[in-house]
Amino acid sequence: MQIDIRIIIGIIVLISLFWIFSITGGILVDPDLMIIEKENFKNRLSEVELVKNIGQVESAIEIAVNLNVETNFDFTLPKCFNETEAKLRIIERNDYCSVICGGKMSQCTILQFSSKTPSFSTITCLAIPLTTSFSEDYSNCNQLPNAVDLKSSNGIKPGQYTVIKNIETTEYSPKLCAYKQNTTISS
Repeated sequence: MQIDIRIIIGIIVLISLFWIFSITGGILVDPDLMIIEKENFKNRLSEVELVKNIGQVESAIEIAVNLNVETNFDFTLPKCFNETEAKLRIIERNDYCSVICGGKMSQCTILQFSSKTPSFSTITCLAIPLTTSFSEDYSNCNQLPNAVDLKSSNGIKPGQYTVIKNIETTEYSPKLCAYKQNTTISS
């Protein structure tokens, strides 16, 4: 009886795999893949932290506009994001609003975050009137130092902010004042 060498090698490979599976608990480990997976895991944790931070920005703006309550928020970027390549912006949209915000909306105001390193983006609907305006130029906004325009093309930079509805506002056309505190918190 003649046994083909390929069958013997196949049996040895199967026995080796069985032995490796029994030692590693059923997981074959490639050290290079572990490094990549560890980086991906860190990036995913940072993305979760960032989405939570953006949710706090969203809540603060909605509370200030809709409930007329002065509200504070910290916007921080997790360490893996590069501040010069990451941007959180308030944008008015005329498309995809029903997808982003739900319902049958044709216009909406959103918070949009985008980053090149690591590559990540997310969009959140702001539940505020479409007529809401953001500026540091309102007469009452300038009474406090560090007034900022949250809707600036530069986006919302990391830092601590206070947002409040301007007293000159109407129910139908709210004006939001924002003030950036001098210190920033990095995580």
